[in-house]
Amino acid sequence: MRRYLADPRNLFLLATVEETAAGFLRGTALQQLRTGRPQFFLYEIGVASQFRRRGIGRALLLELLRYCRAHGYDEVFVLTDPSNRAAVRLYRSTGAVTETPADRMFVYRLKRRGAASG
Repeated sequence: MRRYLADPRNLFLLATVEETAAGFLRGTALQQLRTGRPQFFLYEIGVASQFRRRGIGRALLLELLRYCRAHGYDEVFVLTDPSNRAAVRLYRSTGAVTETPADRMFVYRLKRRGAASG
């Protein structure tokens, strides 16, 4: 864990309820090889069973999106199995899109493609 947290490309968010760990999110900053566009890969998000359906996952995701916008990322993406209904609902309800209904990749487009950065 120390190595993971020491790497500045990695991000770990922890949600607590009355000082009890309730959920977490972790991911890594990436750059497209060809274009150099900054992207963020959401590797994992989880909420303890006793804290589910309280908006904790949504709050973690919205905080990640806020962070990524503030740090100039073009997009955030996450992979999930389409049969994971809770994850699909969470990603869609917080603005993620897919190219096709069967896609496993959900993308949050933070900047319009072709828009000037600055």
